Amino acid sequence: MCFLVVRQDIAFVLYYIVFFSWCRECLAIYVLKPVARHYGVRRPGKVDRFAEQGYAVIYFSAAGSLGLVSLPPPLPPSDDVMN
Repeated sequence: MCFLVVRQDIAFVLYYIVFFSWCRECLAIYVLKPVARHYGVRRPGKVDRFAEQGYAVIYFSAAGSLGLVSLPPPLPPSDDVMN
């Protein structure tokens, strides 16, 4: 089966690139960098690294949790045993 890429698909992808970049920056600037400074991280490079690592933890925790929740329930065990 072949899918056709149309302009709306490109716009959809570009929109979410901008949206998640904006979310990442807002989370870094308004949440993670102040948390880093609160816990004594002072050098700008270390604060930036803390923010990037913190975003990765938050993103993968949320994406992994949503992925597990959206999985269908496991199938019940079968009485048929393959010999």
